[in-house]
Amino acid sequence: MPAKGKQYWTPKRIRELRLRLGLTQREAAERIGASTITWRQWESGMRNPNTWASRLLSDWLQLA
Repeated sequence: MPAKGKQYWTPKRIRELRLRLGLTQREAAERIGASTITWRQWESGMRNPNTWASRLLSDWLQLA
């Protein structure tokens, strides 16, 4: 499996994971404990998930 750090979580991968799980941006943000604005910024490339969020996204990847 690829590295699970910030480099792994590109905007495209974040969006693909959310869609694979059948979630809206709002639902995904709520489940991870982030704001919808933060989630949108991750998907647009304006911000990157921090270490904590990267770990949660990696856990989600195992479920998808």
